[in-house]
Amino acid sequence: MKKKIYIVSPTTGVIQTIYETKNFFIYKKKIIINSKKNIIVSPSNGKIKNDFSKKINFIIQYDPNIHILITNKFKKNTYKKINIIPTNLNNYNICTGEIIFMINYLNNNKHNYEYQTIIEIYSTKKIKKTKNSLIQVQAGTTILSSI
Repeated sequence: MKKKIYIVSPTTGVIQTIYETKNFFIYKKKIIINSKKNIIVSPSNGKIKNDFSKKINFIIQYDPNIHILITNKFKKNTYKKINIIPTNLNNYNICTGEIIFMINYLNNNKHNYEYQTIIEIYSTKKIKKTKNSLIQVQAGTTILSSI
């Protein structure tokens, strides 16, 4: 009996688009989520291979056949007003739903800055889709796909 791997949403927001492609033996799935929340959690169990705190990008490796790349993009001129608080250092094991970092707004006004979280899943196994675009998702609880 094969064990299923579930990929959950790393942030609370709305799914904008989902792209799926296949190149020879590698399946790729790209999910774009628009969000205004300030917590990013781990989408699956695994090991964070590298942490680019300045750009808020990181790679999670579940096993040698599955890599998950998380990229966060802020709207123009808001990155200078944002402070990123990492909860741990790079190259450590992480569980699904564990907080990776928090976003702290440096200005006194309590504006909600919108950003995009892009999840790219690379796998040699087929990736099954569970959600469609324009659906509200919750961080750490909503399942986006399974492998």
